[in-house]
Amino acid sequence: MLHTLFPRKLSVDSVGSDISFIKDSEVSNTGVIANLLDQRHKLNRVLMTMQRRLPTAKKDMEDLIARLNQEVAIKEYLTTNAKELEIELETTKQKKSTKTSDVREKEYLAQELDFTKLYLVNLLNFHQELLMKSKADSKVLVKEVKSLRNYQTELKQDLGRSFKENSELERFFQKEKHRTEHAKIARGKLLHEYGILTHQLQECSVNFLVDERDKFNVDSSLSDALDLLTTSENRIGLLLADVQFQAQVGEINFGNDINGDDLGTTDNDIRKMLTYLFIDNVRLRK
Repeated sequence: MLHTLFPRKLSVDSVGSDISFIKDSEVSNTGVIANLLDQRHKLNRVLMTMQRRLPTAKKDMEDLIARLNQEVAIKEYLTTNAKELEIELETTKQKKSTKTSDVREKEYLAQELDFTKLYLVNLLNFHQELLMKSKADSKVLVKEVKSLRNYQTELKQDLGRSFKENSELERFFQKEKHRTEHAKIARGKLLHEYGILTHQLQECSVNFLVDERDKFNVDSSLSDALDLLTTSENRIGLLLADVQFQAQVGEINFGNDINGDDLGTTDNDIRKMLTYLFIDNVRLRK
């Protein structure tokens, strides 16, 4: 197609040269009207040549227009392809970027998965340790519970014994209280009897002294005094026997009573006083 267009291009150049030649000839012949006739033949020849070349020029023009249209179409096609390629390239870049981000995300997820697996392994080991420790602690707790139950049973038994001993102690204290009260009453009686006997012995002593001073014979008053001495001896003997009997059977406690009174010391003093009274009575009899 190029070899067909090339001579057409030459024919167009020749037409242009002819036109320029005509113009030159017109300019050169403006002052010379006579030469117009000479040039008329040339002009007709040129016109005929132009008429012959006009279809060729039209055809060349149409070919140029078609070629231009083709080039425009090609340009549009290439532009469209370029845009499509740019879009495809951008899409490829985006896909590549997305793929890269996906790869990075996969790597991150893989790291997270590895970390999670490691955490689960550690958690499982820790759970196993806790399970073993809880089993050991459970065994220890079972032993401690058994020990505490046994100790609770022992404490209940000790508490029962303590209650029993407390009851026995309360009964003992009540009994000792009664004994102490009885001992106090007995001591009061002994002191009362001691006062009576002391008073009677003093009267006997006075009677004997009066009899010796007046040098009287033994009369009824002396007989009464002797009877009183005999009665006093008997009562003193009974009192001593009572004191000894109470001491033997435990009615009189030679120690401190519940109120803190020293009964043993008081009873010993009473026994001493009765002994002295008995000695005075024997001395008076002599």
